[in-house]
Amino acid sequence: MTRTLRPGFDQDVLTPVLGVMFRDGVNGQVVRDGLQVSLKDPKQPHLPRQQLVVNGFGVFVAHQVSRLRTPVASSPTATRRYTLNVEDPQGRYLPLTIPADLPTEGLFEPAYLSTSPGATMPHVPLYSAASRTASAGHAEVRVDLRMASDPDAAVAWARLELWLADTNILLAEGLADERGSALLLCALPALRDPPLRASPPGAPLGNWPVKLRAFWSPAIAQATAPDLCSLHSLPEVALLQNVAPPRPLAPTLLTGGLPLVIRSDGSSFVFVGA
Repeated sequence: MTRTLRPGFDQDVLTPVLGVMFRDGVNGQVVRDGLQVSLKDPKQPHLPRQQLVVNGFGVFVAHQVSRLRTPVASSPTATRRYTLNVEDPQGRYLPLTIPADLPTEGLFEPAYLSTSPGATMPHVPLYSAASRTASAGHAEVRVDLRMASDPDAAVAWARLELWLADTNILLAEGLADERGSALLLCALPALRDPPLRASPPGAPLGNWPVKLRAFWSPAIAQATAPDLCSLHSLPEVALLQNVAPPRPLAPTLLTGGLPLVIRSDGSSFVFVGA
């Protein structure tokens, strides 16, 4: 029996095997323009990547994927592991790879986030590139990481956290690029003592002591693009204020309205004692 669709009443509904949304890790806004998102079958490295297309809601979708059956509502579908790749030719965000078991039900979410309920819809967070222009209203913190044992060796793809010193308040999270350079952007925390009304125009908005933490492993250093889930299982490494004798990196003063560059003593870098 052949069924004929009735115009205005019946419609074909295509269920994608993958739908993924990307959000800016700084302001949480959906990022849809300028990204290149693709899928790769790790068991068939000779095949080209499959490019995803973005819809009007900012969701990148793949309706059909090579060697993967389209999901059928009446029966369970076996999953297959693929690699999701995201790149930003505009230089705002760092590249990432994410393992994805397809097909997915609903929007895709990385495995490390699936156990952490959030206020937003499932999504993939993006890290700011060091080349990104800082937006108004955000503090700008920059750092370049080098190995203490070899100052010419960059600490590539280290995950960074910026904390308000002596508190449990996480201000920003960032990622060093392949050169060890990182940009962390965050909204300024509330002042304990608001500035006086008599403060001259352009005066600093306040000061906050901040503490930098880093998570890294040599195993990730050679990656072309880091695995997002692996980034959140990296061990913490020591950041050094002084190399010889080794001394832990001290809290640094963040001044509102002024960029902060964190450095080890006598250097333009922060040395990692890994």
